Amino acid sequence: MKKALALILALLCLLSLTACGAKNQPAPAPSDTPTAEPAASESPAPTATPTPTPTPTPTPSPTPKPTATPKPTATPKPTATPKPSPTPTPTPKPTATPTPTREPISVPDDLVGTFVSDTPATITIAKNGDFELSIERLTQISGSASAAKAGYVVLDGTDASGAPIGFEFGTLDGAYQLVVVSSSWDLLPNGTSFRFVPEGQLKPAPAASDFVIMLPDDLMFDTLPKAVAVSPVAAAAGMGEITVKYYREGELLSGAPVDAGSYSFRIDVAEGESYRAVSDLTAADWNFTVTPAYVYEATGKLDNDVLVYTGEELCPELAIVIDERTRDTTMTPMVEGKDFVITEKHWINNVEVNQLDGADDAGWPTAIFVLQGIGNYQSTASLYLWFSIVPAEEPAPAPTAEPTPEPTAEPTPEPTPEPTAEPTPEPTPEPTAEPTPEPVPEVPSVPDNLAGNFVCEPSGKLSVKKDGSFTLKLNDTDKIEGKVAAVKAGFIVLDGKDPNGEPLSFEFGNRDNALRLVVTRSSWSGLSEGTKLDFKPEGAAETASVFSGGSLAIILGAAAAAVAAGVVIHNNKKKKKGA
Repeated sequence: MKKALALILALLCLLSLTACGAKNQPAPAPSDTPTAEPAASESPAPTATPTPTPTPTPTPSPTPKPTATPKPTATPKPTATPKPSPTPTPTPKPTATPTPTREPISVPDDLVGTFVSDTPATITIAKNGDFELSIERLTQISGSASAAKAGYVVLDGTDASGAPIGFEFGTLDGAYQLVVVSSSWDLLPNGTSFRFVPEGQLKPAPAASDFVIMLPDDLMFDTLPKAVAVSPVAAAAGMGEITVKYYREGELLSGAPVDAGSYSFRIDVAEGESYRAVSDLTAADWNFTVTPAYVYEATGKLDNDVLVYTGEELCPELAIVIDERTRDTTMTPMVEGKDFVITEKHWINNVEVNQLDGADDAGWPTAIFVLQGIGNYQSTASLYLWFSIVPAEEPAPAPTAEPTPEPTAEPTPEPTPEPTAEPTPEPTPEPTAEPTPEPVPEVPSVPDNLAGNFVCEPSGKLSVKKDGSFTLKLNDTDKIEGKVAAVKAGFIVLDGKDPNGEPLSFEFGNRDNALRLVVTRSSWSGLSEGTKLDFKPEGAAETASVFSGGSLAIILGAAAAAVAAGVVIHNNKKKKKGA
């Protein structure tokens, strides 16, 4: 019996221990429940004991059910309670509300209203400081005045990016002005300003139709600037000063164009009495083209037009080329490689001393250059330039008498008398070498067709007498007199002196079916070597003309500067080719 009771007590102790273990390990609650069940199944064994002892009190063994209480482990859900964290809502924002505490602003009456600018921009300001600013094609800004000061108000607003922006608006130099004073926006940086006038007082802007355009009369290249004249129409009185700007392929030039090419132009107009200022005003038809000149208008000069006979071909080169149309203006030489290239060169009659046959100039030494225009010039032309071949001078054998060193025989005191020999003065016979005046004696009679009075327009006059004397008048002041030095087949040689007293020589006779005077020797700037003039008998119906590309103009002083520069032109235009 005692053994049975001991066994029951041991079982009860075991059950209580397992119950305590279950309480200490709630996580495996489900696994505890089955363990509790076998404990209950075993408990009937002791119930077989007939003892009515209150051992059934172990019924508390159902207490394992509370082991299911681990469900409260779900209580971590309260961790969601962090919801109260929204409490740190940006309560500081309400602190920005002090703006309403700003005292009301009263804008001065002269700054209240709508104002316009030629930008174009418009600003409207209310008496209480509210404003709206509109800048065309850029932005619209609204806000309010934060302060009113002497002559201006401070305006605060928000730019297109949402950042604050500040302005000052007031009067300056008699005009209304808006200045950006606080900005982080690149499109309206600090210092940007606009000038305004009250609405209704803005002057109209000039338009292209308000102007008269006058292009240059001659749009062919001639070394002169091609300036455009721009003036307002009669109905557009009150314009400011007009400035014309020229462009080539969009690039601004420093002035009116000179070179051949296509150009456009724009104008800047200053503010006037009736119109406001405007810049870069233009129109689709405000353009023009400068065309290249024709190279066949060119004349030239050789590097040497009087050469000495050598028995070989003489080939002088082209030294200067001038556009004949610039003779009375810039007289600017043409540049090889920029204005023209030489494609061919020829020389004829360039060996023997030149002799004219009196009928034409076929025997005259001639250099021929074929020019191809480039850049400011176009087309091709052949340039015929005459030159002279003169006989070679024989060297004078004067110093051969010097080998008389006889004084060397008595070197002692005799050297002093030696100067008496003075062979050096023997060159005095040189004056005898003045055969130049030789033509003066006995000259054959002047042919009848070359004697008389002859004229060359506009004021040249030549008088040749049968006795060989002649007088040449170039104008009212310059007069040349002299004698016939020689009579040759078809022409006569005239020798005289220029106004400076220097020798001057001509050839006068029939050439190219005209009575032509050719200057063959001259140091006078008023009448250059190679100049050719055509005369006619006094009283003849036809008018004589200059033959050598403008030489008459040089003679009469109209281009004295060109002569002074050494530019003498010889050019037979009858032989030019190309157009």
